[in-house]
Amino acid sequence: MIQGILRYLDSKEGYDEKTGQWENTLPSNNDYPHAIWWENHDRPTEFNPNPSAALTGFILTHAEKESSLYRKGCDMAKRLFDYMVEHCPIKETHIISCYMRLYQCLGQFGEDVVRAADGAVIADMAQFRRCLQEMVDCDLCREVERWGKEYVSMPSQYIDTPKSFLYEENQELVKEECRLIKEQQLADGSFVVPWSWCTDYKEYEIAVNWWKSELILKKFLFLQAFGELDLK
Repeated sequence: MIQGILRYLDSKEGYDEKTGQWENTLPSNNDYPHAIWWENHDRPTEFNPNPSAALTGFILTHAEKESSLYRKGCDMAKRLFDYMVEHCPIKETHIISCYMRLYQCLGQFGEDVVRAADGAVIADMAQFRRCLQEMVDCDLCREVERWGKEYVSMPSQYIDTPKSFLYEENQELVKEECRLIKEQQLADGSFVVPWSWCTDYKEYEIAVNWWKSELILKKFLFLQAFGELDLK
């Protein structure tokens, strides 16, 4: 599966040469039941880090370091880092999440400054953290009464372990989310899915059931990570 994804990313499929990024929707989306935000319209005219930041992290984690795809990933990572610094704070949840994934993938190198094979600087990790901290601070919803009912950013969107550099300043919010997870669990063990497709597709009723499974896993793992649940 990983090799198949790498082959896809190395192809021209889904990649817009004009803006130099992977697109987040494709024309074929429109042929299948989908949420309104997955509708494919015109090709992008401006650079958007979603989903390229997350896909770049995937490339740098799994591609062979001698491959042209890996070199492309290094170039893209530098472009993404420079874009983030220039536009910080970016105030869009999904873009921030993609940058969080890229940060985690770059962290595997264990370097304060990540460089490409030729020595070119890709990212200053301390500056990366500062930008992420600022963006997450702007995006986190602190109105607890909206959590789990509206589509807003909660601590678990960005913090998945006490070792996260975001944890210390958000400890109380993490505790509050742990409390609310236990409180908001439904009688059947699932949780309310706080979004809809905003379309007439009947298949939503199937998809929303699948998403319940996803939410159960994420919420239980979040509780476990912060010592609020023992799954053994």
